[in-house]
Amino acid sequence: MPSTRLFHTHFPYSALPDSIKNSECKIVYITRNPKDTMVSMWHFFNSVRTPEQGPYPFDKAFESFCDGLYPFGPFFDHVLEYWEVSLKKSDKILFLRYEEIKRDPKGLVKRLASFLGRPFVNEEEVEKVLWRCSLDRLKNLKVNKNGSTAVGSSIVNSESIKHEFLLANRNAKKTLDMVKVSSQSNGTTLAGTKSGTESPALSPTNKGLPLRRSNALWAAAVAGTYHAPSSSVDWKGH
Repeated sequence: MPSTRLFHTHFPYSALPDSIKNSECKIVYITRNPKDTMVSMWHFFNSVRTPEQGPYPFDKAFESFCDGLYPFGPFFDHVLEYWEVSLKKSDKILFLRYEEIKRDPKGLVKRLASFLGRPFVNEEEVEKVLWRCSLDRLKNLKVNKNGSTAVGSSIVNSESIKHEFLLANRNAKKTLDMVKVSSQSNGTTLAGTKSGTESPALSPTNKGLPLRRSNALWAAAVAGTYHAPSSSVDWKGH
C-alpha cells in the first residue's frame, strides 16, 4: 500500500507490533465514557444474535464488563496503557475523548491536524472537514443507508447499526441506575468526587493494579471522561 496509510484497530498498546511502536507512525487513540461504552456494546452485539438466542441478559453483560471480561481486554487497562504512553510520548500518541470531540469539534480537529503535521491554512478548510464528518451528512450517504458489514459470521445492515446506535444512546442513562443498585448491594463505596476529576483507573496510585469493580463502578457512576477504546495508526511508509 502506498504511503500515507491509515489503519484502524482495537488492539491494546501492549499487543501492537514493535514495527508500529518503534516507527515514526502516529497513533490517534479515542476512548469514551464507560457507561455509554458498555450499553452501546450490549445493544450492538444483541443485533447480531439469532432470534433463538435472544438478547444477552443485561445484568450478565454489566457484571462481565465490570470484571474486565471485555473484547480486547479489560476496558480500564486498555485505556490506561495508551494514556500512560501518551504522557511520555505526546508526539507519538494523541489521546482523545469522545466527549471532548463532541463538545469542541472545531478545536479537536485543529489539534488533530497539528498532531499529524498537517495544520489548517484557514478556517474554511476546518469547516469543510467538520461538514464532511458531520452526522447529518454521513447518515444520508447511500452506503450508510443500504450497506452492510460482517460481524463474525453475521451480516449486519446499516439501518440495523444506526437503529442500535440511537437506541443505545437513548437508553444509556439506565446503566447509571444499575451501577448505583449494584454498588449498594455489594457494599461498594464509590469515590465521591466531582465530575471531571481524575478517574481512579488512571490514577498513579492504581498503577499496575488489575481492574477492580470499584474502578468500573466509580467511573460509570460519575459519567467520567472515558466508547469502546480504539486507535487509528497513521503509518507513513514504515
